Amino acid sequence: MFCCNKSFSRKDNLITHLLVHSDEKLFKCSVCTKSFSHKSNLKTHLLVHSNEKLFKCSVCNKSFSQKGHLNTHLLVHSNEKLFKCSICNKSFKRKDYLNTHLLSTLNKHLLVHTNEKLFKCAVCNKSFSQKSNLNKHLLVHSKEKLFK
Repeated sequence: MFCCNKSFSRKDNLITHLLVHSDEKLFKCSVCTKSFSHKSNLKTHLLVHSNEKLFKCSVCNKSFSQKGHLNTHLLVHSNEKLFKCSICNKSFKRKDYLNTHLLSTLNKHLLVHTNEKLFKCAVCNKSFSQKSNLNKHLLVHSKEKLFK
């Protein structure tokens, strides 16, 4: 049974890795309810409870308990936007920002299919499925015209 596409050169590394896919998590945190399949993951997690922050940002000196959190933070200081939306090509510094954008975009798109029109014009009561369409419509009621 294959759970993922990872491969290992040593059998013992494969066996250790397989624990990740198991429901059996033998290493339990004594402070909270979390449990882990690897002792090293528990050890890293325990830093959260100790407030020990060993990983310091070289740019702003902010400290973190986990290296991964520091790496995520470092993106704040970078102009690189490595995470690109496949729908609109907008780019983001962080994967979680892209995911938030994708959920927002998906929810807006789904409204088109449900015919739900949540955005109502206060002037004429006409409804729209997207706020951007309502904003365009509001120009009809304003004295300014886009094209003269």
